[in-house]
Amino acid sequence: GGTYEEITAYYKDNADRFMKPGRVVMTQAVFDTAEDAQAAFDAMQSGKTLESVSGDNLRPEGEFTADGLPPALSEAVFGGNDTMIAPVETAFGHHIARIDQRLAAEPVPLDDIRDDIANEIKSVGVEEAFFSKLDRLEDMAMQGATLDNLASQFELDVQVLENVQPDQSNRLSLNEEDEDATTIFPRVYNQTADQVGDLIPLS
Repeated sequence: GGTYEEITAYYKDNADRFMKPGRVVMTQAVFDTAEDAQAAFDAMQSGKTLESVSGDNLRPEGEFTADGLPPALSEAVFGGNDTMIAPVETAFGHHIARIDQRLAAEPVPLDDIRDDIANEIKSVGVEEAFFSKLDRLEDMAMQGATLDNLASQFELDVQVLENVQPDQSNRLSLNEEDEDATTIFPRVYNQTADQVGDLIPLS
């Protein structure tokens, strides 16, 4: 759903939702002990490279968002502008890292999410149409339309239940997920004689 113009306008109107968050390109090493991590970091401070001091503990370079890292490491990486990250302990071990690049937040290119926006526009349109129809149905009911009139007008099915007893409230459920039958039933069953035939809102 959505024409080219509608998709472009929706993208611009919701620009804050279609942002790629700030990221870092980072290489890290994860050690089993704090002592090993500190020794490697000290060697880096003396001029050695992360790769040369990490051995099998080195991890491949990757691009990370703040949410994509363990909290303590995320705070160390995104809480400042350091390029060398001193040992940080997480559930995975003791990390040291080198920030290779910091990338600012930026808009996601429209072409990358055009189909997603089209589906969202369609979904919004369906929801708006549903509530519009519901409002019209309620207005007609308030003006005295019969259930048969409403069913015909809105192409709805009418379900007739006869001789429903108080201990059979489950018969008012339209499907297995409907948990409202026990609260709806008293509103139906306790109608007075002069209310017979009235339309009762069930939601």
